[in-house]
Amino acid sequence: MADMQAGIGPFLGIFLLAHQWKSGAIGTVMTLGGVAGVLVTIPAGALIDQTKRKKLYVIIPGVCTVLASAVILLSQNFWIVGLSQVATAIAGAAIVPAVMAITLGLVKQKGFNRQNGRNQAWNHAGNMVGAGLSGYLGMVYGMHAIFYLSAAFGVISIILVSTIPASAIDDR
Repeated sequence: MADMQAGIGPFLGIFLLAHQWKSGAIGTVMTLGGVAGVLVTIPAGALIDQTKRKKLYVIIPGVCTVLASAVILLSQNFWIVGLSQVATAIAGAAIVPAVMAITLGLVKQKGFNRQNGRNQAWNHAGNMVGAGLSGYLGMVYGMHAIFYLSAAFGVISIILVSTIPASAIDDR
């Protein structure tokens, strides 16, 4: 799940430069995503707190990650890339509160600090592995491989969160 928050962001600029984009346009599409993410973080958290379908808010970012990776590979049109970054940022803003809510629902308040610590350790390890793999795959196979890796991380996250029984999550 770590890669769904940052996604391909660190490598997107390089990819777009290779497709003859100017730095100002790259900054603009990345800013569009950043602003969208900031604007929806609080509403996303409130929505997740109220829903009984918390896993859905991990699955949706996974789907957005897969789709955004595919869309950018297929078209480097400014508005398409911009919309993919907005969708990815909105989805990424939902994943943190969703994972927190699922964690709290699974282990309750008593076990939350310990489990959240584990979650964050794995999150950071996943970020390091994702960045390392992205760099390696990009160097060996080309920048397109990074998009496939990001999509694969999204699919893996969807599969793993789907294995959590909904009845195991206490929504109170």
